[in-house]
Amino acid sequence: MGATLVALFMPYFGDLTAITSAVGLTPLSSLLPMMFWNKKNETTAPRWRVRLHYAFMVVFILLSLMALIGAIGDLTVQMGGSGSAEADMQCVSK
Repeated sequence: MGATLVALFMPYFGDLTAITSAVGLTPLSSLLPMMFWNKKNETTAPRWRVRLHYAFMVVFILLSLMALIGAIGDLTVQMGGSGSAEADMQCVSK
């Protein structure tokens, strides 16, 4: 069953990698270090620095959501099977 799914989605491997990156890589590389630092140093750090970290976390969450939406949108356009790049661009611009 697993091998069948891998073979089925092999043409869409790049899109699946983009979805995985949007969901997993962004939180691991940008959100968690700031969260851990804030948890450890919240009582001794300047208040502006903790707030700046929270602002960065919100920005990174929004970027991650935009990347996820873009990757899913690209996957759905490719799975639609229109066949030409020009038709794909027209579909995206509508």
